[in-house]
Amino acid sequence: MTVKLYDTNPYETKFTAQVISCEPAADRYAVVLDRTLFFPEEGGQTPDHGVLTYRNETIIVADVQIRSDEIIHYCDKPVDARSEVTGEIDWARRFDNMQQHTGEHIVSGLVHTLCGYNNVGFHLSEKTVTMDYDGELSAEQIERIETLANQAIWEDHTVTVRYPESAELAALDYRSKLDLTQGVRLVNIDGIDLCACCAPHVSGTAQVGLLKIIDYRRYKGGMRLWVKCGGRALADYRTLHEQALAVSGELSSPRESLADPLRALKEELESRKQAIGSLSASLLTARIREIPADQMNVVLFENDIDNDKALRDAANELAASRRGFCAVFFAPDDTSWRYICASTGSDCRTWNEELKKAFPVRGGGQAGMVRGSVTAGEDELRAWFEKLSI
Repeated sequence: MTVKLYDTNPYETKFTAQVISCEPAADRYAVVLDRTLFFPEEGGQTPDHGVLTYRNETIIVADVQIRSDEIIHYCDKPVDARSEVTGEIDWARRFDNMQQHTGEHIVSGLVHTLCGYNNVGFHLSEKTVTMDYDGELSAEQIERIETLANQAIWEDHTVTVRYPESAELAALDYRSKLDLTQGVRLVNIDGIDLCACCAPHVSGTAQVGLLKIIDYRRYKGGMRLWVKCGGRALADYRTLHEQALAVSGELSSPRESLADPLRALKEELESRKQAIGSLSASLLTARIREIPADQMNVVLFENDIDNDKALRDAANELAASRRGFCAVFFAPDDTSWRYICASTGSDCRTWNEELKKAFPVRGGGQAGMVRGSVTAGEDELRAWFEKLSI
């Protein structure tokens, strides 16, 4: 069994250990040490990264997993069994995870105390922290929880870890996803939360720095929250601040009141979109009038019009007075066209199948209309359409 140094020394970054074993594992080497500071992937949290130093050679530890209390370090180079190595964890990654995980405990403790809901899912990766609860939360409740969580951070509550005896454990009211009876590691945030947890945490809530709930939505009958803490929250604010300043400059509006000019811009764009749609419809109508009324199959190629409703209406208008296939190819890019084909007297699905036989096609629909995209040039499509015999 590997001694878990991170259990009681989460702020240590370097250690020495003896190599128990080293075995090839795909393109890596699975190294087991007698003791380690490397936290493995466990409890919804990604593992520590870092290096081992062996005979003055640096070995990268790219992954750490736990199997039956044996912690396996996946390294890019082998080491000899029974040799001594020095390990060093990536402290920036470790501290970031400590900030995020302690922040999650603060939020989950408050949700449990205020709403009676349990944390039933947790995921902490390099970019994302999510928490799932078995009950729904209102926007007002989430805002209050966020406020109280930051209040707890500012108050700098002490965070402690211990393994209580079975008798004491049975008398404690603590959060846990599993029904545990022995060897339970409890993380206590004084006055905020008591929870069974295997991961390293900060020693005081002030080190979480800042907590922001960045998103939330209903999930599996309950609620999922996304949070960012500490350095992640600061980086997120900087990004949003820079974006707000850029938009503020473009709109010549104060950063604190961007909603009104954005709303006005959206309304203006919608008005112009409607005007373009009307012009597109008028242009298509004019082109349709130039097509002989007795022409059974009709094809149009529109390089400049990309108004879905106008193009769909044009295909339907053409098909209304003909029993053949009326196709409109539009919005070309370097290799393909989008298309709509309509008919009142023939099955457009048959037309679509024939098109698939001749060209790479993605699309389908009903007997009266099909739509999709086709990879082909205009000349190729015109030649194929003119030879159409169905």
